[in-house]
Amino acid sequence: MTVKPGGGGDFSLLPSVYPKSLRAHVDAVGRFVRVGEELADSTWLSRRQRLERIDGLRARLSGHPVDVAWSGDARDAVDDLRASLDRFRAPAEPLDQVLAALRDLVAGADLHSWGDLRAHCRKAASPVGLHLLSVAGENTKECKSALDQMCAALWILKRMRDCRNPAKPIHAFGIPKQFVDDAAISVVHLRAPTAKGQTRAVLDRLLDGVDHLLSEAALLPWHFKTRGPRLHSAIALCRARKLARRLRHQDPLSERVELEPGERHRCYGSAWLRWLLGWR
Repeated sequence: MTVKPGGGGDFSLLPSVYPKSLRAHVDAVGRFVRVGEELADSTWLSRRQRLERIDGLRARLSGHPVDVAWSGDARDAVDDLRASLDRFRAPAEPLDQVLAALRDLVAGADLHSWGDLRAHCRKAASPVGLHLLSVAGENTKECKSALDQMCAALWILKRMRDCRNPAKPIHAFGIPKQFVDDAAISVVHLRAPTAKGQTRAVLDRLLDGVDHLLSEAALLPWHFKTRGPRLHSAIALCRARKLARRLRHQDPLSERVELEPGERHRCYGSAWLRWLLGWR
């Protein structure tokens, strides 16, 4: 198993916007999460193998001498994160919670409703944001609700972006079963070469939820006092809005939908410009 660099250009953890003292840690968090996600979505492994390997990662992260012999990259990712957590005297529980949420999906947890999806995102996505805010010295209590909304939107968009990938198991798309049932279709329709009729309606309903989440999270950057979290959240929200619009007008069942490099760079550059011009 090889860990892909960068974490996907649209929503990487952006170590470069953080102070130098935090960049290696942010990168370690991103690598670890990618290991977990790639493992959970693997089509080369049986469900039992995926569950066993996720359990091994969780045990090693918690400090137990469990050998992750199946992947040098995965072993390095968890060991680097463990060492970085020790340097910052930060708990491993938030990152373990992410793996636990991924394990639930692999084990067959049912995302039946929008509420189930939101609850899953609070375990699978929000802990990463809360952890980064904590090591950056931010007050997480005041922004937790808006952070949950943004993290959920990013989690959903990342999975919608990859709907076309035939190697991804259906559970990886994060589409509530209720949406499919209400449209009187089956999950088989999500494997169609194009999204038409009720299948397109299911995707649009999911995007309606994403738009609401992004609207609720719009003021999140103003909650933060330090540069890293403020720039990171501003860039992520900008990219999320652009990707949501693309997913409205493009068909994620027929092609992988992602931002153009210029779109990503504009979000990155505009956030930095506002900061340099005195955005405090």
